[in-house]
Amino acid sequence: MNYNNSNVNRNNNNKSYLFSVRCLKDCLGTAGKPASPIFSELHRAYLDARKHKRNTINQLKFERNLEVELLSLCNELETRAYELKPGICFINELPVKREVIAADFRDRVIHHFLYNRIYHILDRKFIYDSYSCRVGKGTLFGIKRAQKFVGALRATPSLSATPWVLRLDIQGFFMAINRSILFDLIIKGLHGEICDLSQFLIRKVVFNNPLKNSFFKSPKSAWSDLPPDKSLMNSAPDCGLPIGNLTSQIIYESGKIRLWRQTFAIPIGINVSTNRIKVNSIL
Repeated sequence: MNYNNSNVNRNNNNKSYLFSVRCLKDCLGTAGKPASPIFSELHRAYLDARKHKRNTINQLKFERNLEVELLSLCNELETRAYELKPGICFINELPVKREVIAADFRDRVIHHFLYNRIYHILDRKFIYDSYSCRVGKGTLFGIKRAQKFVGALRATPSLSATPWVLRLDIQGFFMAINRSILFDLIIKGLHGEICDLSQFLIRKVVFNNPLKNSFFKSPKSAWSDLPPDKSLMNSAPDCGLPIGNLTSQIIYESGKIRLWRQTFAIPIGINVSTNRIKVNSIL
């Protein structure tokens, strides 16, 4: 205790007091700075990845040996020895039935690590009305934006008082993405703005086969009434990305919106009733 200010040093290893600390000496280089700048980026990525995941088994296992795990990832990235681990494949029933391949928490950290490195570059290339995985946007922002458009239409006498909204879903969207074409488009779009490590990770993520060695949590019968275009099991060779992964969303988001706006110049006031469009390969 410091008798001048009554501060108590609780840095002890008695777990019953819940103030135990881990030694960070091995993570530091000279002058108390991280031995590698990549380590600091990985720690930030870990903090991002653990949001809303603090009580999951994979996160708790990773956090239990946090410094060891981060140092191991740091070494693998520096030596380009990093490989993705098998995921967990299961069927999610709500809100709609779909196949989910959850990445290992260790790989989620890498997803955020890559996202933090390329987001600011991709964000400049996105159209304004692209809301997924973007800072300051999302579902609520999109709803308010749509309401603003509808209000503007109704307030314009020269336009129809009844605005039309196109609601559609691209059938087998993520399952039909050609990985080779996607990778070439990404690298071309980011040419000269990313380092070798980022390109290495993009290649690993895009060409990863998420079903390889995956642990199947749901019984095989759960796939019986799932449409074929909703499962990566039925994807063509070198096609398909796992739905829900942060990298799957951010890497493809801008290209998807630009494709539709350039290909289908749908004017205001036209009612398009078709809401299912079949594509063999979206790219």
